Amino acid sequence: MDEGLNFALLRDALITLAVVAAVAFVLSIRRSTVDGTMRIGVSGTAWLTFLGVCAPLAAIAFATGYLTGFSRQPAVTATIPAILTLFGVVFAYVSEMNPTSRGPLATGIVLFALILVLTTNYYATVRETERVKRLLVLSEQERIIKVRRENIGLDKDPPNWMLPGEMGK
Repeated sequence: MDEGLNFALLRDALITLAVVAAVAFVLSIRRSTVDGTMRIGVSGTAWLTFLGVCAPLAAIAFATGYLTGFSRQPAVTATIPAILTLFGVVFAYVSEMNPTSRGPLATGIVLFALILVLTTNYYATVRETERVKRLLVLSEQERIIKVRRENIGLDKDPPNWMLPGEMGK
C-alpha cells in the first residue's frame, strides 16, 4: 500500500462524513407556521441528533467496509452479520425505550448499510486493481533479475533455495 492510497483513504472517509452531515442537515429541515406565515428552517437540535447518531455509524460502516473490501479472509464474512444483528437489537431496544429516537436511529442504520455495501465493493475493486499492478511490477522485477543473471554468466533462473517463500515452494 502506498502513500497515495493512505491519502485517498482519508479523503474518502472525510467525503463520507461530509455526505452524512449533509443528509443529517436535510433531514433536520422543518416546516413551521409563525404568525400565519409558512416558514422553512433547520432545527439545530434535530440536526445534532441526526448527526450524533449517523456520524458514528457512518464511521463504523466506512471502517468495516474498508477492512472487508481489502480482506480476503473468511472471518470478515462473520463480521457483517454480527454488526447488523447488533444494530438491529440496539434499534429495537432504543425504539422501545425512547420512541422519538426511531427516526435518527433508523436513518443511521440505513446509512450504515449503504456505506458498508458501497465501501466494501469499492475497496474490493481497489484491492484487485492493486493486485494486478503488483503482479505487473513483480513480472518486471523478475525480467530484470533474469537479464542481470544472464549478463554476469549465471543461469537465468535463480536456484530454489534462494527465494523459498517467493518461489511458491
